[in-house]
Order: sequence, then structure tokens, then C-alpha cells
Amino acid sequence: DFCLSRGLGDVYKRQEYDGINDAVAIKLEQVIKLISDGEQKLAIEKLTLIIESLLKEKYIEEGKAKDKKSCPTLHNLLHYARDCKWITNHQFKFSLFVKENRNELTHNIEEKVSTNSILISFVAGIEIIYQLKGLKSA
Repeated sequence: DFCLSRGLGDVYKRQEYDGINDAVAIKLEQVIKLISDGEQKLAIEKLTLIIESLLKEKYIEEGKAKDKKSCPTLHNLLHYARDCKWITNHQFKFSLFVKENRNELTHNIEEKVSTNSILISFVAGIEIIYQLKGLKSA
């Protein structure tokens, strides 16, 4: 786990989140800290929540819902995002991977998601966040 958190820290430093919304960057820092503290379950949950929140904001901006409570489920939002080209098909597949890891961790507390899955989820999550509106306003 130390190697994983160090690896994620290195990815984070190289990425530097140029142009990412400050609130989103802070949440991503929290995800990295959770992973380094061995809290993979919570880290994946938080990463998924960041993606879900950005999808809901975009859905609302398009006039499809009046607030986050009236938005579709994450699964349906991901399909909608792919169909509307908010995310690529490649990102869609990775988002399902992230969502599935979250579901496995949430529903089976004893099961441990592999280190590779956590790293892939994190990197895929960052890519999706960049693709979505997680960018700073100009």
C-alpha cells in the first residue's frame, strides 16, 4: 500500500491538475490521502462521488433536471454521458470499472480490491473528471 500511495502521489505531482476546479482538486487530494492511509473502500467511494457530482451538474446545466435529487442514477448518467459524447466510449468503460469497484467494496466489506484496480480506478477517474466539467472557469 505504501508503494501504491507513493505511486499515486507521483502521478498527482506530475499531473498537477492544471486547470482543474479547486474544489475538485481538493477532493482528489482527499482520495489520495485515503488510499495512502489504507482506506481504499472510502477512496473509491469518494472518487465515484466526484464523478457522479460532475455528471449531475452537467445534466442540470443541459436543462434535463432541476436539481441533483431529480437526476438519474449514476449508471444511467454514465450511459447518457457516453451517448451525448461527454465522455468517450473508452472513458465510459473505465467509469463502469470504477463504479463496479465501488459496488464490490460497498456490498462486500471483506473483499479487498486489488492494488492494480485501485490505481486504474484512480487514473481513469482523473481522466473522466478532466473530460467533464471539472475544469476551472476561464
